[in-house]
Amino acid sequence: MHKKEKILYVTPVLLYPAAGGPALRVESSIKALSKISDLHIIARRSKFQTGGEVAIAFYKKHCSNLEFVPLERYNFPAYVFRKFIGLGRRIFRRSIDPINLYPVNLIDAMFVIKYAKKHSINIIWFSFGNISYDIIKLVKSLNPKLKL
Repeated sequence: MHKKEKILYVTPVLLYPAAGGPALRVESSIKALSKISDLHIIARRSKFQTGGEVAIAFYKKHCSNLEFVPLERYNFPAYVFRKFIGLGRRIFRRSIDPINLYPVNLIDAMFVIKYAKKHSINIIWFSFGNISYDIIKLVKSLNPKLKL
């Protein structure tokens, strides 16, 4: 029997119990990936937004480790950065590249890369590529050897 591949699942949506839609899609993906890999999860939402200790206990049954990105780990509302950036764009009427401006994305990208290196993970699965595009682009530019 061969060793299971390590996969790091990074998601902006993690909720338990899943009532349907995006949360159900994430839950199903996690259950499926946990059967075929040594799964690690990084949530880009706070413990409170996820569903608290009940949610953490549920998802820990399906993975080797569950982590929260640094700002969300302390229940810091990362969306505040996005609100200020949007306000700044309206005030100055400039087209600003949001990838370079959002410090949250850079912090999250660096955390993902550091986690992958620490746990010898070379495959990162980002859920919801449409809303994870900024962090995907940063991770790929900071470490092109990772499989995304």
